[in-house]
Amino acid sequence: MHGFHDGMLPLLRRQNQQKRIRKMCMPGVRKTELAKHLFNKLIINTNVDFVCWATVSPYYNEQKQSPGFARQCGLEHARGKYHFCIDADTFYPCKYVDLMMTKLTRPDVSCVSSLWSFFPDENHSRYGLFLFELVRDMFLFIQHFKRPELCVRGMVFAFNAEYAKQVKIRTDIRRGEDGSLALSLKPFGKIVFLYNRKARPVTGYGTIGHQSLW
Repeated sequence: MHGFHDGMLPLLRRQNQQKRIRKMCMPGVRKTELAKHLFNKLIINTNVDFVCWATVSPYYNEQKQSPGFARQCGLEHARGKYHFCIDADTFYPCKYVDLMMTKLTRPDVSCVSSLWSFFPDENHSRYGLFLFELVRDMFLFIQHFKRPELCVRGMVFAFNAEYAKQVKIRTDIRRGEDGSLALSLKPFGKIVFLYNRKARPVTGYGTIGHQSLW
């Protein structure tokens, strides 16, 4: 066992998240627990009262609703050295945590982010998603050399919890709190990206709705 780490999953006002947590997020995390890392799952309930979250995992209730408040609540209750942000509408591969940890445990690294894919549906074809992700990944790869914090997304973000507790997570902005945290962590170490298909989560369209990816 290489250490004790936290996985923080914020719950916003979206229907059927209890099923999503069980079917999408947790299978990969459970298999990771059997590998190298002891993983503590923290579920943050942002004032959602239509399900009994106690049947899923121990959770904490955050009255103020936004990703920033949810992530800050999770960080305040974290007990591990490293902290992973996990989204309820995202499927995480079984090797995700292990591969992220290969970068995160380096002494010169403060945080790690990964690339991600989208689920194909009736509005987004596999071919269209392939082209979009290819162009986006190339852009993020180029951008990360000078402005790596702009490439960070919360669903694929892990960081040193001890460092983050010294700078905290911004709650005064509606979006971008993860990139802002990454920027604040730069004095402690590098922002590193993992380009590995085995560590590439697949997510829904919660951040873009039904609009075109282009």
